[in-house]
Amino acid sequence: MDEACCAALLKSYSECGLHDRVCQVYEREMAPRKMTLDKQLGELVVKSAAQAGRSGLAEELCTSTTADDTSRHIAMVRACGRDGNLEGSVAAFRRIQESGSAVGTRAHNALLQACVQCRDSEQALELFAAMKKDGAADVVSFNIMMKLLLASGRLEDRSEERRV
Repeated sequence: MDEACCAALLKSYSECGLHDRVCQVYEREMAPRKMTLDKQLGELVVKSAAQAGRSGLAEELCTSTTADDTSRHIAMVRACGRDGNLEGSVAAFRRIQESGSAVGTRAHNALLQACVQCRDSEQALELFAAMKKDGAADVVSFNIMMKLLLASGRLEDRSEERRV
């Protein structure tokens, strides 16, 4: 099977929610032949690996020497957050920081959302305060925090409101 066929299969399986199949195609067809994953496919395989419970494969794809792509790490931050693994989200975020790439608002928001998903409101509030201070907060950041405060019943608290 050539690269174009593999890419088409990855996209099709992912669209159908067949995340385990995405992993199988990558591991059986692409990895042994050292086929490269472009930015889009790399992110897709990382997401699918995380969705399929294959965190080892997702981690491997994010830490490989060819994975200098920030979007793969952001996908890992999000996937770990969905799984309730805040440590994994923070580790993926740190890899972005250590890579020398600019850590943009998208990466910060992914970590902020992971804090919320993992029910760590204190870390979310600290991160949000740092984002505001650094000018990295945007409308998405504020929406994430509003949802957190609404869900925790803290929106009415004047001191919390000033923080947002």
